[in-house]
Amino acid sequence: MSRFLATIALLASATNVLAQTETHCDGRKATCPPNPALGTTFETEFNASMSEFDPRFFNVTAGSKLVSFTDDGADMTISSQGESVTVMTAFYIFFGRAEMIFKAAPGQGVISTMITLSDTLDEIDWEIKGGNTSFISNNYFGWGNLEQNFGEEPSTEDWEGGAMGGFHNYTFDWNEERIEYIMDDKVVRTVEYQEPGIYPQTPSFVRFGIWAAGDPDLPEGTREWAGGDTDFDKGWVLFRQYYDSKPY
Repeated sequence: MSRFLATIALLASATNVLAQTETHCDGRKATCPPNPALGTTFETEFNASMSEFDPRFFNVTAGSKLVSFTDDGADMTISSQGESVTVMTAFYIFFGRAEMIFKAAPGQGVISTMITLSDTLDEIDWEIKGGNTSFISNNYFGWGNLEQNFGEEPSTEDWEGGAMGGFHNYTFDWNEERIEYIMDDKVVRTVEYQEPGIYPQTPSFVRFGIWAAGDPDLPEGTREWAGGDTDFDKGWVLFRQYYDSKPY
């Protein structure tokens, strides 16, 4: 069983890996409807008083039956091959700040994620590999170009048990000049502006969830990146709180 717990978060499973990098309408290829904007400051906490994510603010696009709500937060659990959970905001931000507090899944090969993603596949991400207590990963992409290799791996060795040992705050602070990656209020990476197609600069929704990158059906390179075959006995993540600021 793999579980993911957090106040607010995004997640996807092995069979839905592509869903994390696809949108309903690619603005580079079609005329898309207007993006509903946040336009304000929004904060929410997940707890046992809830039976579902508030549909005014969130859409569960995969694994809705794999989510439960407890006093600790929204508990996302994958326990078998092909399962995943993905939650996305019903609104877009165009520049702004997104924060989520969560406890990452401990299972080897299980990825807990929080990302921004636009209709043109601009992306900013946090990805946490279960079983790895030394570091976590962040990256960014322009126009869905996954050949970009700009990932960094800030250390979590000062956190007891790594990202899986407790709740931590993961933040993107994003504007037209730079992206700051922030862990527990500490800036661990700053990315300066670059040209379109490299630097994310289009309205984006926020996704969070859990997926099995160590699924045996996935390519060997993906499973190696994930740290090995998925340990579904520890496939859970817990999201506690989510916060979005108004755009700059």
